[in-house]
Amino acid sequence: MNFSIPRYSIIVFFMFGITEVIAGTFKVDGLFEGCQIGRLYPLQNRGILECKDNNFTFQFDPVVESDGQKVITIGGEYIDAYVHDGAVIRTRVNDVFDGCDFGKQIEFANQMVLVCSEYQYTYSYQPDVLIFLFTNRAPIIVIDNEEIAGELYYSSNHVKNKPKNKPKKKSADYLDNLKTCLKGSYPLSCNHDILTPNDAERVRQAEYRSNLDTCLDGSYPLSCNHSILAPNDAERVRQAEYRSNLGTCLDGSYPLSCNHSILLPNDAERVRQAEYRSNLDTCLDGSYPLSCNHNILTPNDAERVRRAEYRSNLDTCLDGSYPLSCNHSILLPNDAERVRQAEYRSNLDTCLDGSYPLSCNHNILTPNDAERVRRAEYRSNLDTCLDGRYPSLCNHRILTPNDAKRVRQVLNQ
Repeated sequence: MNFSIPRYSIIVFFMFGITEVIAGTFKVDGLFEGCQIGRLYPLQNRGILECKDNNFTFQFDPVVESDGQKVITIGGEYIDAYVHDGAVIRTRVNDVFDGCDFGKQIEFANQMVLVCSEYQYTYSYQPDVLIFLFTNRAPIIVIDNEEIAGELYYSSNHVKNKPKNKPKKKSADYLDNLKTCLKGSYPLSCNHDILTPNDAERVRQAEYRSNLDTCLDGSYPLSCNHSILAPNDAERVRQAEYRSNLGTCLDGSYPLSCNHSILLPNDAERVRQAEYRSNLDTCLDGSYPLSCNHNILTPNDAERVRRAEYRSNLDTCLDGSYPLSCNHSILLPNDAERVRQAEYRSNLDTCLDGSYPLSCNHNILTPNDAERVRRAEYRSNLDTCLDGRYPSLCNHRILTPNDAKRVRQVLNQ
């Protein structure tokens, strides 16, 4: 194949006449499927929109409001994005596009040629191509919504060296299924039965790579199909899962999530110490004695924890509002008296409100306080009775004759 005009000459050629982007209103040229960091969209007339954040939406030709090159809103939504000076060339791949390999030549319908500089696996027939040309950086080529790395050229004889006998075109349904299969991530969604031998092998490799990626993460061993791994990859996965499990174990906070059985002796000791420290931190908080494993504490730490739990319990008790949450049995005599007084004061405050006699412990009140509470409850009951809206809540039995008469007058109105 003969080439002319290298990539950077093309940039200069196409940037001629591109105008500078200024503050104002633009429109996305076509369907806007939301933002992913780094995703590019062509703008109508001029400019290129680059996403700086992730945002899901679905609009056609949405309006872009900008302050210079900084985007304010897209389609009325605040989205972090940027408007570049530049232009977009639209074309398509001449034939089947089955991904890139280093040095592979992809011919476009506009007589441009892309020479790949990466390996990328995909499959589609004559997919759309967007070539984003910037004034201040190298062009970006997007084929079928995937960014492809490579060098752009013009071809002076772009049809030379094509095979004389084209392979038979595959149906749209076949290609759609093949596209799903070649993602490798969802083998259950792939109809393997209809694949040609060559495509079946490509799919097997794609599924293997996808499974290997999942396995090498190490965090989800149950999602890894270990049975198909090659010996070398199986060993890599074993090491990845060990590291991931060790990371969980060394956190110390979730011993039930740690697989202790696979730990090496040195690592097992490190994990034991980490779990001890995490348990001790929980114990020394003092607020959650049931979450503390007292059995593994050393004598000195056990005493520190006993004091912490005592202080936490005492704080709860001295609030006075929650006597049932207070462990009175462990209180020292002086503290027990302080708690008794705190609970008395809290109960008296509730009683003197007068509105909730059932929440008042009348049994512990002194005679003077009992009389104050009786008057408070009488006033609260009388207010309810004279309101007239809730006669069933009025205790008529405790009313004086004069107050009973006033209440009847209200009810008879």
